[in-house]
Amino acid sequence: MIDYILPVIALVMLSIFIYLAIKSRHKTKKFIFYITLGILVSTVLMILPVELEKARSTGILSPIRAILGALLYSLKALSGRQDVSQLDLIGLKGAAKEVYLMINYVCFFFAPISASSMILSFFGDFLDKIKLFFKFGKECHIFSDLNDNSITLAKTIKKNNKSAVLIFCDCKESNDLYVEEARSIGSVLLNKPCYSFKIPLRFKKKIYFYLLSIEEDKNINDVCRLLDSHNKTKKKLVVNIFAQDSVNIQNIESIVNGNANIKLRFIDEISMFCNNLLLEYPLYNYVNDQDSINVAIVGLGRTGIQMLKSVIWCGQIHGYKLRIRCFDKNAPKIRREFYAMCPGLNNTEYDIKFIKADVTYDDFESKLVNTEREDNAFFSYVIVSMKDDQMNLSTAVKMRGIFRRTRKTFDLYPPIFARVRTSMKQSNLSNTNNNYLKSYNVIPFGDIGQIYSEKSLFNTKLEKLAFAVHLFYNKKTSEKVGSSEYKKQIDKFETSEYNRRSSTAAALHLYTKMFIFSKLKGVDLQKAPESFAEMLTKKDEKETKEILDILAQNEHKRWNAYMCSEGYISADIETVRLYAHDTNKNRDEKSKLHPCITSWENLPNVDKIVDELHLSDEKSDYRGNDVNIVKKMPEIFMLADQKTEE
Repeated sequence: MIDYILPVIALVMLSIFIYLAIKSRHKTKKFIFYITLGILVSTVLMILPVELEKARSTGILSPIRAILGALLYSLKALSGRQDVSQLDLIGLKGAAKEVYLMINYVCFFFAPISASSMILSFFGDFLDKIKLFFKFGKECHIFSDLNDNSITLAKTIKKNNKSAVLIFCDCKESNDLYVEEARSIGSVLLNKPCYSFKIPLRFKKKIYFYLLSIEEDKNINDVCRLLDSHNKTKKKLVVNIFAQDSVNIQNIESIVNGNANIKLRFIDEISMFCNNLLLEYPLYNYVNDQDSINVAIVGLGRTGIQMLKSVIWCGQIHGYKLRIRCFDKNAPKIRREFYAMCPGLNNTEYDIKFIKADVTYDDFESKLVNTEREDNAFFSYVIVSMKDDQMNLSTAVKMRGIFRRTRKTFDLYPPIFARVRTSMKQSNLSNTNNNYLKSYNVIPFGDIGQIYSEKSLFNTKLEKLAFAVHLFYNKKTSEKVGSSEYKKQIDKFETSEYNRRSSTAAALHLYTKMFIFSKLKGVDLQKAPESFAEMLTKKDEKETKEILDILAQNEHKRWNAYMCSEGYISADIETVRLYAHDTNKNRDEKSKLHPCITSWENLPNVDKIVDELHLSDEKSDYRGNDVNIVKKMPEIFMLADQKTEE
C-alpha cells in the first residue's frame, strides 16, 4: 500500500510547492527556492518506497535508514548524479509504475537546473544580467531608482511599447513590493547605479535614461557622472532629468560638451501638472460678480509655491483683478523665502498676501472669513496642497462647511482643488458613483499615477502648443514637419529649459486671450477663435487695432509676471551693457536679468538700448513681438494640430 500512498503524497507536495513558486514568480530567489525545495521533498517521497524495499531485501527494516537513503539520493539528484536504475526496484506494476517513472524523470531533469539556479541567485543581480543578455527590445529605458514614480512611468511605457526593455538601477536596498511590481512588467533589476551601466552593442535604437530620485541632488549628481561616462558615446541617448531648481538646471546645461548624440531634457513634473490643472480648470471660468478672481492657496510646500507662481502669470487677465491669499502655519518664513527667490513679485502690482494659519486650529475659520471680509470679495478658486492627502481632503471639506455657513447662496461656492497623491484613493474619490466630494465641489488632483505617466510627461497637448509658440518666437512657422530645420528646432525646444518653460507659459495663456477677446467682442467663447480669425481679415478697422493693442498689452503683463515668477528682475542700460558683452543676449540667465521687464510704455526705450548694443542684425521691436504673437494665435493653434497629426 505504501508504494501507492507515498508517490501520491509526493505529487501533492510537488503541486503545493509549484503553486507557492507561481505566487512568488516576481521574486526570483523565492521562486527558485520553492521549485528546488519542491523537487527535493517530492524526490525523497518518490524514492522512499525503493529504499524501504532495499531495507526489506537485506533483512534490515530500518525506516530511519530508508529516509536517510532517500534524502541522500535526492541530494544526488540535485547535483545530477542520481542512479536511475534504482527506480526499477519499486513494487508498482503496469501503468502505475509508468506514471511513477515519468514523474521521477521530470524531477530528475529539472533538479540540477533548479539547484544551480538557487546557488546563482545568491550572487546579487547575476540572474538579471543573464536576463538582460537576451533582451532585444526596440527601445531601452533605464531608470535611476526603483520607487513609486519610476514604477508608474515604466508601466505606461510598457503599455505603449510591449517590446521595450525596462531596466531599474540601484535596486540592492529596494522595497520588496517595488521589486515585485517591477518584475511583473518584465523588468531587469540591477544593483549598479545608472551612470555605470554599460550599454550593450545589440541595442541599436535610442536609449532613454530617467533620473527620477525623490532627492533632486541625487539626480543632478547622477547626470554629471552619466555625462562623464558617456561623453564619447556614438549611441543616441535621451537623458530625462527630473529637476526643478533653476541653478541646478543652469549648471548642467553649462557642462554639456556638445555631443550631438546626447540629448538632455529637464522635467519639472510639479510645474507641468500645475499648468495642466489651470488648462483643465482655467481661472477665467471662476470670476465673481465684482470682476475679480480671488484665489486661496492652503499649504505652501513645493506644489503650493508652484501653484502660486503659475496663478500669478496665468491670472493676468484684462479687465479683472487678481487677488491671491496664501495660508500656511509658516507663512512669515515662506514669504521671506519666496520674495528672496522672486524679488520682482514683491510690489503692489501683484496683490499677494501670506497669512499665518494652521488648518488644525480653530482660528483657521476666523482667518479665512476675516480675509474675505477685508477684501470684500469671496474666494472663487481654492487650492489645498499640504503634505498629507487625508489632511488635504479633510481641510477641503472643512472649508466647504465654512463657505456654506458664511455665504447666502450656493452659486458663491468656489471649486476646491485638493492634492491627492495616491492613485487608488483618487480613483475611488473620482468614481462616478461616489457623490461624497461631488456635493462639496471638491476636486482631487495631482495623483502620482497621473503625473508620472508617459502621456502626462511627454508630447502633451500643452507641449505641442508650446512648440508651435517656440516656432513663432524663432520665426520658423513655415518650416515643413520633418525637415532638418524643423528637427533642429525640436532639439532646441526640448534641450533648453528656458525656451520650453517660456513657450509653455505663453501657450497656456493663449486660451485666456481668447476669453478676453470673447468679452471684448461679445461673442461666445467657443466661437472666439473663428471670430478672431475673421476679425484679422479686416485690417483697416479701428476696432481690430484696439483689440489687438489690448491683447498685446495683456501679453506683456503676462510675460512680466511670468519672468518675475522665474526669479528675473529688470536690468538697466548700464547693467545690460556689462553682461551683453559676454552673453551676446539681451538677458543674463545666470544673474536673471532682463531689460524688458518694464511697463508697456517704456518698451520703445528698451528697443533703442538693445539696438545700440548691436546684439542682432534686426531692429528690436518688443511691442511688435507682443502684437505679433496675438495676431499669430490662429496659426499657432493650427501648427499645434498639425504636429499632433504627424
